[in-house]
Amino acid sequence: IIALVLKDRQSSVEPTADELERKKRACGREMVRPINSTLVVAPASVANQWASEVTKFTGSSRLSVLVYHGPSRKKLNTHSFGQSDIVITTYDVVASEVGVGNENDEKASGDESGDDGSFVRRQTRHASPLMRVAWHRIVLDEAHSIKNHTAKRAKALFRLRSTHRWCLTGTPIH
Repeated sequence: IIALVLKDRQSSVEPTADELERKKRACGREMVRPINSTLVVAPASVANQWASEVTKFTGSSRLSVLVYHGPSRKKLNTHSFGQSDIVITTYDVVASEVGVGNENDEKASGDESGDDGSFVRRQTRHASPLMRVAWHRIVLDEAHSIKNHTAKRAKALFRLRSTHRWCLTGTPIH
C-alpha cells in the first residue's frame, strides 16, 4: 500500500477519462470534495503503527501522514485531509462519526428521483469531515472485522466515498 501511494504521488500523469468518471461516481450528487488521499481504517491498536511504518519505510519527508483519532481530530477538516497523502483512522471513529444513516440520509444521497439536492447541501455541510470528501483510495486493515455487513461499523464504512477500495486481512473469512 505504501509503495502504491508513493507511486501515485510521484507520477504526474493526468487522470484518464475512466478515472475521472470513477471520481465523479464516487462524489455522486452530494457536495463533496474529491481528494487524492488514501484513507486507512484500522483497529485502534495498530493505527499508530501504520503511521510509524510509513515514516520508517519512506522517511518523514516522502509521504505526509495524518492520524485522525483522539480528541485532537475535532480540529481537523477536509483541507487537512487533502494535504495529506495518507490519513489513518480507526473503525470506531468511522462508526461514531459517519453512523449508519437514516431515512432522510437515503433521500439526501440522490437516490430518489426529483430530488433537487437542497437537503443534500445542508446535510453534507454538517456531516463528519470523513463524509465531506471523496477519497482516492480507502484501505481497510483487518477487514475481517466487518464481515457482518449488517453491523453498524460495516454500514458506516459503506457510506464513505472513494474511487478505489481495498480490504486487507490475514484471517481467513468463511
